[in-house]
Amino acid sequence: MSFIVITFKIFLILFMLTFRRIYAFHKRNHISNQNKWAVLIAGSTEWENYRHQADVCHAYHIVRRHGIPRENIITMMYDDIARNERNPFPGKIFNKPGGPNVYKGVHIDYRGKDVSVQNFLNVLLGNAEGMKGIGSGKVLKSGPNDHVFIYFTDHGDVGLIQLPDWFITYHQLLKALENMKNKNMYRKLLFFMEACHSGSMFQQLPKNISIYATTAADAHQSSYSIYCEEKNLPCLGDQYSISWMESINYNDINYMTLDHQFEIVKKLTFTTSTVQKFGDYNIGSMTVADFIGNKPNHRKHHEKKKHYDKEVTIPSREADFHYLHKQLNETTPGSTKQKHVAESISKLFLDMKFVKEKTKLIVTILTGTENDANEVLNTKSLPEKQHGECFHNAMNILIKECYKTETQREHGLHHSQKILNLCSQPQLSQEGIINAIKNACNEVEKDEVVIDEDEECWMGQSLCNIFCTAKGVHNNEKMRGQCINEKCLCN
Repeated sequence: MSFIVITFKIFLILFMLTFRRIYAFHKRNHISNQNKWAVLIAGSTEWENYRHQADVCHAYHIVRRHGIPRENIITMMYDDIARNERNPFPGKIFNKPGGPNVYKGVHIDYRGKDVSVQNFLNVLLGNAEGMKGIGSGKVLKSGPNDHVFIYFTDHGDVGLIQLPDWFITYHQLLKALENMKNKNMYRKLLFFMEACHSGSMFQQLPKNISIYATTAADAHQSSYSIYCEEKNLPCLGDQYSISWMESINYNDINYMTLDHQFEIVKKLTFTTSTVQKFGDYNIGSMTVADFIGNKPNHRKHHEKKKHYDKEVTIPSREADFHYLHKQLNETTPGSTKQKHVAESISKLFLDMKFVKEKTKLIVTILTGTENDANEVLNTKSLPEKQHGECFHNAMNILIKECYKTETQREHGLHHSQKILNLCSQPQLSQEGIINAIKNACNEVEKDEVVIDEDEECWMGQSLCNIFCTAKGVHNNEKMRGQCINEKCLCN
């Protein structure tokens, strides 16, 4: 028998063994659509955050179109966009320019104040008793033979994600997921997260609890908004979310694995944020249909997305500023409306600076020297399991006791990295950190917070320009901003 024949037979045997393993794996994990569950949550409110509810509405239609029963889908969104007085298309929400009305036909289980941290955790943990008399009362009723898909979209920062009433830390989320596993609430779980710094939420995700998670960004990056150029509308979508949903819309998900989808999304977002994956990587060889539903997609898979790669993307935490800047340019120069928009922009910047200075004060109280304070302020540490309780408690005290307005609280969350850094210092106790926060928060402000145009350009070039444009409206002159030698100069 020739060497070629022997080699071919060995190759054939190895191929058949590999094929049988793959077939056995997929047969073992294949389940009917009746055993698939989806939890879809948009954690934001207000018109400027339009895109999050648009993302969730689009996701709802995807899981329904692919066969997950309505009774197995739990949708949480504030529902203040479709009929918002600022919506030029009453009763409609769009997730891309010229796209369909994704709001139509969406069954919302929890809206308004029912979209809360506690209710979200109750839904995940199947706590029906805790949801009695709230919304639809629906919670996950999945079992050990079911697949669960969770999609979350909103703002986030290092170690936390936001909801309308409060925030969830990585410590809380991981505890909830581990409890789901301990309660045999799933066989496999897929988690997609759209938020700035979303990679920080899964740094400590165990690899042995059958969860595969992907995120819009790594632990220290912003995620990005897209479709932000439509007149009278904020950004319509988020880049990572649009990417994973379009990958489903234009591919046969009965053959597309989760790893393949991840590579598609990674390629579509590589110029902005770095999508990440965490958990049990073996699940990556399963198909998207194993979680989203295996009903055939009737779209033409060869149909091309139009203009997607040419779209302007904006860091998500700057989206509010860019929308107001767009309004500033679209209103009549010198009008009362334009001055009102400029006032709103200026207030946002003042709140940003107030929070920045308050955070620096807390760090300085604890570290004692400017050099040590700067190290804590500038270090980019990652969430560790042993620091979870300190971080969770310190952030709760900081936001409750330091910040009085909604925008201050939102910008306060943007400094979570500093609190995480403090909790990581071996010489500092949780009690000491919390006491320093209380002392700094109770200190009476001696001077009104002001922004000098030539101070350190902490806001970045894009926001510097928006700040100066608003300042020009106040001064009845046209101004632009530029960061030069770390100074924001208006001219």
